[in-house]
Amino acid sequence: MKKSENYFNTTNQDQDFVKQKKTKNKNQEQKVYKIFQGGGKYTASEIYNLWSVNYAKNIPLTSIRRAMSNLQHDRQIIKTNETKIGIYGAPEHYYTLYRPIFANSTLYV
Repeated sequence: MKKSENYFNTTNQDQDFVKQKKTKNKNQEQKVYKIFQGGGKYTASEIYNLWSVNYAKNIPLTSIRRAMSNLQHDRQIIKTNETKIGIYGAPEHYYTLYRPIFANSTLYV
């Protein structure tokens, strides 16, 4: 499976700019993943609220959503069926760490 892109160069920026953005976005993904490694399940809004506590810097909610989408695509977290109303009044899914279950040497997801 191809790893997800963490920056989409839709405005034809130069390669130095793209490299800088990819590095920043990858760093954001790693920080979001670190929150999930602490255990539990989270919505994007919950990660957004925890971000300032853990990293003392603001981040757009859309960046949190991008990071979570990429982590899900890369099978590091999974979306659950459970939802909660988010900070903008719309339902959001909970996500949790991806943990494959092995039974008789067969992978079940």
